[in-house]
Parts: sequence; structure tokens; C-alpha cells
Amino acid sequence: MTGNNDSSASDVIANVAAAAALGNGLDTENGKKMAQNRRKWRLGLFLLLVVVFLWVVSSFMVNSIFETEIYRKPYLVTYLCTASFSLYLIRPLMDGSITLKRKGFKSLNTYDSDDSPESVSLASDTEENLSSTEAADRVSADLETAERRPDDSLTIHETSMLSLQFCVLWFAANWLANACLSYTSVASGTILACTSSFFTLIIGSLVGVEKFSQRKLFAIMASLAGIFLISTQDSADDDENNNLTAGSIIVGDLMSLASAAIYGLYTSLLKVRIGDESRINMQLFFGFVGIWNTIILWPVLLILHITGAERLEMPPTPYVWLILFLNCLATLGSDYLWIVTILLTSPLVVTMGLSGTIPLAVIGDILFNHVHVSLWYLVGAVLVGSAFFVINRDEEKEHHIIPDDDSAEDAQEITVS
Repeated sequence: MTGNNDSSASDVIANVAAAAALGNGLDTENGKKMAQNRRKWRLGLFLLLVVVFLWVVSSFMVNSIFETEIYRKPYLVTYLCTASFSLYLIRPLMDGSITLKRKGFKSLNTYDSDDSPESVSLASDTEENLSSTEAADRVSADLETAERRPDDSLTIHETSMLSLQFCVLWFAANWLANACLSYTSVASGTILACTSSFFTLIIGSLVGVEKFSQRKLFAIMASLAGIFLISTQDSADDDENNNLTAGSIIVGDLMSLASAAIYGLYTSLLKVRIGDESRINMQLFFGFVGIWNTIILWPVLLILHITGAERLEMPPTPYVWLILFLNCLATLGSDYLWIVTILLTSPLVVTMGLSGTIPLAVIGDILFNHVHVSLWYLVGAVLVGSAFFVINRDEEKEHHIIPDDDSAEDAQEITVS
């Protein structure tokens, strides 16, 4: 009898040890996963800074030829910039089959259902007799294998169709962002673009890529309050800007708001359709966006020319040629990095990150346009910038980039008990 009790006690101890080893293995895997996500998130934030810089530079270049009436062609400029995305197809076409067979260019669904991540069992019957070390090694290997398997990567045809669905929204948002610079200042246009965060939160919550919370809503409301302060100051400075009237500023601000709404819409929808950045080849996506825009939207150029709304004319000076070329380069790089940033982080963080354009735009207006900035202007900029840090921290917790405070407290309670 005593022997049976001793045997049972030994089995219990062995099972507890095996369970502890399994738990340690899972903790290690979770730690590696969190570290990997943290690196991706930090990379996304760095790329966001690059995007912000390129967007502000592009805005000032376009504003320099629009506001002075040297070459006021917002539709043509946007058409040329989006058509330049076609250059991203040069490398895949030159590489031929080598590029086309790379992972991410085609679907890889050749694994058996038994090999799916869901089939990884942490306590299967075959592991009952394994030692604790062997069990931990088995689980670690299974998890690593499951993590390496490709998910449902988009084929070339699927990538082309996805770019077709989004190319019109993409063009509309960029055209409105360029056209508004004819009617308002760069600072006002970039600041109002930050309202895309509000649209992103609402739309993202509806489609399931964002979690709605009062904290996020309050942060966005603080951002909008800052935007209101800056926009009010922008209108108050009308007398100091001979090229802009109160009416034109209102039109420009409304166009910027419309652009922000479209940005919020397709950033959320892109995250829904793509999910992880490993599912799609971004060069193909942007290349097809350029091709579709070139094919679909050229008739509008003729309509605008015939109606007199925007005449088709060659750039009048080498300076305008240079501005158009540099703007295409800036758009070619910034929009590509912008989509990558969305997939590395979240749509809400990226749209809130547009607030980073505010200090750069304000400094640019002070230096190049001789705009006088009041104290309320600066207060508004601080409100918008602070809201971004609040949103980013909440998003990092939700995406398990940093430990959640509640989870950390629960872990401490479990450890103490």
C-alpha cells in the first residue's frame, strides 16, 4: 500500500515538473514573440518619422508652385506622382521567374491540416511518458515550426485586384491633400490631416482592427482641440497673407478634412485585407496601384482640359520641372514606407503619427512663409503631439509590445500567492 502511495506521489511530482517545464517553455516563446513584435513596432515608428519628414517637404514643394500660381495643376501633379508608382514593377519584371517565385508572391498552402498551428498540442497523450526536459523541447520545436509556416500570402492576381480596389481611394486622398494647398497654408493643411485619427478610430472599431476606449477618444478629442486652436490662428493671420482669403482658407480646410476621412477609411480597410506585412509584396502592390491609376484616371485629365478647370500645359520653367521630379521621388518613397508602417504598427498609430508633421510644418511656415505663430498656436501643437504619445502607448499594450499594467499586477499576485 505504501509502495503504491509512493508511486502515486512520484507520478504527481513528475507531472508537476513536466507542467512547470512546459510553462517555462511557453514563457520563453512568449518572450521571444514580444521582443520580435517590439522590434517591428520600433521600426515602424522610425519609418513613420521618415514619412512625416518626406510629407512635409513634399507639401512645401507643391505649395511653392500652387500658391504663387506658377503651375497650379493639382490633378496633374497627383496623377504624375501616383503614375510613378509603376516604377516599382521594373525590378519584378527584370528578375523574372526568380522574383515571381519568392515567398510572398504566391500562396503557399501546401501543408497538411495536421501541421497547422492549431494542431500543436501542449498535453497530448503521447507526451505523458516524456520527461520534463523532453516535453519542453517537443513543445518548443512544435511552436517554432508552426510560427515559421507561411500564412495565406497573396498571389500576384490577388495583389493586383487589391491595388485596383484601393487605387481610386488612394488617388482621391492624395489629390485632395495636394489641391488644398492652393487654398490654405501648409501648416493648416497638415494639421487638419491629423483628423484622420478620429475617422480611423471609428472605422477601425467597426471593422475590428482597433479597440475603442474612452482613453483613446479623449486623446483624439484633445488632438482635435489643438487642431481647432491652430486653425483659428491660421484664419486670424489672413491679413498678413495676401494670397489667401478667409473663403479660400475654409475651402482648403474642408478639402483637407475630406482627404483625412478617406485616409482613415482605406488605412483601416488595408489592415483588414492584408493583416501582416509578410502576406503581401509591397513593390507589386504599389506597382499595380501606379498602373491602375495611369489607365483609369487619364480621361479626367482631358475632361479638366476641355472644361478649362485645369489646362494641360508643360511646366514653364526648369524650376517647376525640378519641383515635379523631386515631389515624385518624395511621394514614391514616403507612400511606400507609409503602408509598411501601417502593417508594422496599427492604422490608428500611423494616422495619429501625422501629428509629427505639425512642428515641422509650423517651423517651415515661420522660416519660409514668414508666418507669425502665437502662443495658442503652440498650445494647439502641444495638445496634438501629446495625444499621439497617449494613443501609441495604448496601442503598444493592446498589441503586446509592452506589458499591460493589469497583466503585470495579476502576474505579481500569482507569484506572491
